[in-house]
Amino acid sequence: MKTTEAPHYRRYVLERGGDPLAGPKGAADGAIRRGHRAPLGVGDGKGVMFVGHIGQIYPAGFLPLSCGRFPNDSVVDVYQNHPTFRALRDPDRFKGRCGVCEYRYVCGGSRARAYAVTGDPLETEPDCVYMPGRKTVISGQ
Repeated sequence: MKTTEAPHYRRYVLERGGDPLAGPKGAADGAIRRGHRAPLGVGDGKGVMFVGHIGQIYPAGFLPLSCGRFPNDSVVDVYQNHPTFRALRDPDRFKGRCGVCEYRYVCGGSRARAYAVTGDPLETEPDCVYMPGRKTVISGQ
């Protein structure tokens, strides 16, 4: 199975004692599918970038926040230095439940859904049912 726009699946797997890159414990033979799933912590603006057909640079295909335009702007410079990209790569800047969640470094929530519902990509992931504070803190990088 491959998930798309489901970063909280990593939390689900960890809670069940599995490896978020391989799958839950007890998964069928061949569950180690490294390379078939996004690496741990990849999300909008963090390991992902989208350039539209007219050159607009976005943090992700589902996050319509234009951060520049190619070829006028360097995609490398935008990725590394644009304030939106920098904010998305810093889970300690997340707000609401995501900002205090012990899984914010491995999950991060969907920044695109947060933006769609609140207008702020750093707000709480609206589809996450997890209530922070029930597990041991998982440190960041």
